[in-house]
Amino acid sequence: MSDILERQRQQEDMQKNDAVLDAFSMLVSGGRSGYKSVIEKKPMLFFCKSCKNQIGKAQKFCDECGANNDEPIIG
Repeated sequence: MSDILERQRQQEDMQKNDAVLDAFSMLVSGGRSGYKSVIEKKPMLFFCKSCKNQIGKAQKFCDECGANNDEPIIG
């Protein structure tokens, strides 16, 4: 799970980089200057592996069933 979170952090850092955003904007716009694209960021949702209730990112135990969620379901 830590690999997934690390990859998510890397993607967020790349999306904040102006050079990456400018290159993506040029690619999407067909080379038109001044075009700024909007990159949609979807939040990562975490679910209890026992009862499938949505839980917080760093939440170790489910509020509903009390199950230990060291590695929750990411969806």
